[in-house]
Amino acid sequence: MLSDAVPAETLILTDVFGATPCNVAQRLADGVTVRVVTGVNVPMLWRTLCYAAEPLDALVSRALVGAAQGIMQAGGARPQQQSRQAGPEDEEDNRHHQQ
Repeated sequence: MLSDAVPAETLILTDVFGATPCNVAQRLADGVTVRVVTGVNVPMLWRTLCYAAEPLDALVSRALVGAAQGIMQAGGARPQQQSRQAGPEDEEDNRHHQQ
C-alpha cells in the first residue's frame, strides 16, 4: 500500500522561491504534514539531515536557523566574537594605509 511507504511528515527543500521546483512543491504541500522551505543552502541541508528524526515543526525551525547561521561575509571581516590583539605588523600596515 502506498500510504505505508510515505512518511507521515515530509519536508521539501527547494532552491529558489517562485521557481518551478518551489511552485510544484507548494502544490503538494498541505502546510501540516508536508511543508516547503525555499532558498536551500548547504548549512540548511546538513542541519536538516542531522535532525531528520525530529518532528516536522522542529525540523523546519532547524532548517531555517541552519540556513541563516550559514550566511556570513568572508574575507575582510572576522567572524563575530573573535578578536585579535594588534601586533607590531599591524601598526606598520596602518602607517602605510594612512599615507
